[in-house]
Amino acid sequence: MKPNGLIARLIICVLAAGMLTGGVTAAQVKQSEVFDLVVAPVGPKNPRNSEAAIIQRKDGSLLLAWTEFYASQGADHGPARIAGKLSPDGGRTWGEKFTLIENDGGCNVMEVNLLRLRNGDLALFHCQKNTESSDCRIMMRTTADDGKTWSAGKQLSPAGKYTGLTNGRCIRLRSGRILLEAWEGGDSYCVLSDDDGKTWRDSQRVQPAKGRCYEPACIELSDGRVMMLMRTGLGCQYKSLSKDGGATWTEPVPTPLAGTAAPVAITRIPTTGDLLAIWNHNPGAKRRNPLTAAISKDEGETWTGFRNVEDAPADDAWAYPAVTWVGDRALITCFNYKGGLSLKLRSLPATWFYQLKDRAPAAQPLDGQRLRVEFLKMCNAACAELNTPERKVPFYHDSYAVRALAVAFDLTGERKYLEVCRRWSDRMIEYQNGMTPKGAYWMHYGRKPGETKGEWYAADCASIAMGVLATAVRCENPADRKRYVDSVTAYAKLVIDNYVGPGGGITDGLWSKFDGEWWCSSGIFGSLAFLLYAETGNEDYLKVGRGALDWLNKMDFRKAEHIGFKEAAPAVVMYVFEAFSAGMAYLDLQSPLGKASVAHIRAALEWMRENQRGRGANCPWDYSKQWGCKLGGLPFHQYVYSRYLSDGAAIAAAAGQELSYLTSQVFAAGEPKLTQLVCFTMMSYAEKLRPGALYRKSSRLAPRDGSR
Repeated sequence: MKPNGLIARLIICVLAAGMLTGGVTAAQVKQSEVFDLVVAPVGPKNPRNSEAAIIQRKDGSLLLAWTEFYASQGADHGPARIAGKLSPDGGRTWGEKFTLIENDGGCNVMEVNLLRLRNGDLALFHCQKNTESSDCRIMMRTTADDGKTWSAGKQLSPAGKYTGLTNGRCIRLRSGRILLEAWEGGDSYCVLSDDDGKTWRDSQRVQPAKGRCYEPACIELSDGRVMMLMRTGLGCQYKSLSKDGGATWTEPVPTPLAGTAAPVAITRIPTTGDLLAIWNHNPGAKRRNPLTAAISKDEGETWTGFRNVEDAPADDAWAYPAVTWVGDRALITCFNYKGGLSLKLRSLPATWFYQLKDRAPAAQPLDGQRLRVEFLKMCNAACAELNTPERKVPFYHDSYAVRALAVAFDLTGERKYLEVCRRWSDRMIEYQNGMTPKGAYWMHYGRKPGETKGEWYAADCASIAMGVLATAVRCENPADRKRYVDSVTAYAKLVIDNYVGPGGGITDGLWSKFDGEWWCSSGIFGSLAFLLYAETGNEDYLKVGRGALDWLNKMDFRKAEHIGFKEAAPAVVMYVFEAFSAGMAYLDLQSPLGKASVAHIRAALEWMRENQRGRGANCPWDYSKQWGCKLGGLPFHQYVYSRYLSDGAAIAAAAGQELSYLTSQVFAAGEPKLTQLVCFTMMSYAEKLRPGALYRKSSRLAPRDGSR
């Protein structure tokens, strides 16, 4: 719990720590069954229930403990006690609520942790929060009767400092040592006890070189080392390792567990021995949504099997996970803002986490630091060239660089990248305001602002619109965000009202050579439609996006006409599959549309295998010329599909081979210039370094820095 934290449309999810056995039979809970219930509903004098932990009692029943806010609006510093409930049947049903620890702090008591001591007593650790930001203490209490009565609190951290815990942590190593994960002032560390809680000492503290870390979670690895995962504001969970039972730690380094600043839960699946992580896998975003599970079969080196445990509408969030195993089942408690901040319980069998086996994210960097440096060199070239008067290239080329620059802002937090995006988008809007028809963008060729004759193209303008939208979703000021979104929706209205064909495909605006539904405009505008649906929630955009996919599925991309496939195959694959990449998140892959889309994607992946030089193919297109330049963007699509298809690891590896070749081309002459190949290659780097960030939504409801 960080100081000055506010709950902003927050859902808290807990999977409490430790493996439990007994207390429930196969007859009571079917092995494959997933069940949910609201275990602690809020009420008139109970605005929030959160930060929970679960442990098994001596009689086999389960004890659930959580933070019960009983006054105010449920802000992090509001009045709260630690409440409890008991379950006799493995979490299926629960008894009446009772008070475990009454509030004896200046603000509250919260962040409960539970651990069984060797003498049979139960230990409860919690924070005693005495001020909003300057005095928070770690306390320990014990019970000899499994929670009926408790000892007085024993203080484990000094007064006058803000020292925090996170719920559902605290582990015992095979040596018997207890590790209680803590944080203070941007450092993460452990409080250690070798005598079962009688005396305690602090471990070495660690902090990433480029930022702070909070709310760590530890697990003992198979070789006896301890791994600590830490919340950061650096785009992912960081990890540190200890060879001496948590006393000293290595320098924290980034992990593939990308996401916003929120804590992770780490546990071991009892049936397989694999590691299980639960965290907010939302690269580039600030909101804690979705909550994702991933499996590691190599003790935290790599992660696969990504699957969302909880996903919510755009204005909800999930956070503060912790994991408890009851036999071969994980218990999950959670609450959401729209649901009234009530605590919900979810139970999942271990097999559930393996149902998307080998669905790995694109970002398993073999040399992530090198890729980052190369990406930022391209981004810096874009900053230098994009908005200069002498740059005469089509704006749709530059739109791909703008989208990648927006990801560079997510990656680094450096505002110079966002400011270049804003200046470019402001220019697009200025030109748009003078265009006929209303809503069209100027493409830097064709019909100009103020003219009523000449051509303009729906496909090219849709690319421009996605650059403007990428700027919009990163604007913190609501008025600025609205101005950019309004520009994009005005363009979308023009196309939807006039250029959506009867088959669902999109015609290419005022193109004199062909006025039918066309592969390029359908692919690019279809992608924009999905992004607008993600940002606005308007179902009309989702309908148009799916309609475009349906039309594209009926058109074999290898038979594309009016700028045909034989002439421009790399461009056909790049632009057609924009719609598929953006639409994957909104498809049921087992539905007719989903199955047809996957078949189409498979055909495109096969074409890439046959034509990507980085994979040894004899590619007939020059990567530096008009159509061949689009090859720079194809790894972007591959990385997207690697997150959804069963052979994702192989798809991502193939993308990496091609990306290495692209790197050799982009940097062949030294420092890069903003060529068309660089614009498209930037997209592939962006997706590799920050999976999903190119399709991110805005963070309108994200907590402020320093909040929960």
